[in-house]
Amino acid sequence: MNAKINTLSYLLRIWRVSDFGCDLWRASLEKIGSGETQGFPSIDALFAFLQQETQTNNDKPPAEVAN
Repeated sequence: MNAKINTLSYLLRIWRVSDFGCDLWRASLEKIGSGETQGFPSIDALFAFLQQETQTNNDKPPAEVAN
C-alpha cells in the first residue's frame, strides 16, 4: 500500500447464497474513483483483504519495510 494514502473508499455489497443447503455470505468491494471491483467468496476473505490494504509499514516485519 502506498504510504501517502490516508483514505480508502469502497462501496461494499454483501449477499447470502445457498450452496448445497448451506447458507454462505459473499461480498464485493467497488473502489470509489476507479470503479475497480473485487469479489470475495467469504466474509473472512473480505476481512483479510481489508487488513492487508490497511496494513502500515509499522505493521510489517523489518525485512518488508522499504527504506
